[in-house]
Amino acid sequence: MYLDPSGEFALFFVTAIFGAIFGAVAGGVEAYINGENLWGGIIQGFLVGGALGFAFGTGVAFLGPMLASAGAGTLTSTAILSAVYSFAGSTIISFSAAAIGYTINEELNNRNARLRDVLGFSSLIAVESMINYTWGGIVGQFGKVGELNFPKPEWFEKQAMYRVFASPGVYLIDKVIDILY
Repeated sequence: MYLDPSGEFALFFVTAIFGAIFGAVAGGVEAYINGENLWGGIIQGFLVGGALGFAFGTGVAFLGPMLASAGAGTLTSTAILSAVYSFAGSTIISFSAAAIGYTINEELNNRNARLRDVLGFSSLIAVESMINYTWGGIVGQFGKVGELNFPKPEWFEKQAMYRVFASPGVYLIDKVIDILY
């Protein structure tokens, strides 16, 4: 669950930071290409990317150990509750971050953020968050349970597994977002 040996820096904060950085860059590039407000794209990308990275990291940290303990026959109610609460929390955070980011981006582009569009976009990001959480849990149950082991070979194997199996669902949701919003 922690990235450092002292146990003070949680893994899901690291994945949230990486997600936010990559999201901000992607949002800025997309805004630039589309001739939109650069800061609107950066802010929306930062918030959505950070939330999706957080969802993946919480999946690794909480769902992964729960799945591993279920397979070993040592599942506890604490592990189940931790996984359920982290799933709910990461989904709510993703929905909220998407709503805030979308609204800011629309306002910076001098467009009215209609409630229907905000809720629709945020709901799709929440579904993408659920996919990230689930695949984070699946990846987190293998090897060193609850950890990604960056930069060891195990990390690259886990990333490849995530990309192969989760990418089609995430790609489909992204295409729906591109068409609708």
